[in-house]
Amino acid sequence: MVELSASNMIFFILAILMAASVAGTMVISVRNISSAMVSRTDTLSEKMRSDVTIINDPEDATPSSSLILYIKNTGEKSLPSGSENINIFLDGRYLTGLDTNVYGGGNWDPGKVLIVNTTKIISTGDHRVKVSVAGGISDEFQFRE
Repeated sequence: MVELSASNMIFFILAILMAASVAGTMVISVRNISSAMVSRTDTLSEKMRSDVTIINDPEDATPSSSLILYIKNTGEKSLPSGSENINIFLDGRYLTGLDTNVYGGGNWDPGKVLIVNTTKIISTGDHRVKVSVAGGISDEFQFRE
């Protein structure tokens, strides 16, 4: 009888230890998932507060001239204005050799316009420009030369 209760006690202690280890593992997993969700939420919040709009006049485009883009910061925070932080695609092709200047000088704050000069000569026809800024913020613009 003592042997039976001793073996029952051993099984009970083992069951408690296993339950405690499973609970500890679950707590760590929940904490990791929670941290990842907070980080992702912060990233999405930053992205939602940032926005850009290409404000070129499609009637003002001149064939056989280099492409100049006017990009307005329509978000709520300053954006990096260096050419290394901006990607421009013309008809699906990545453009290099960008020269960027903030109109009026200073930082690219909300409401300010960034002027981007490219070396790409525009041909006659339909074109599509996509601008992507650091953080994945982007805008597209279609025009005809």
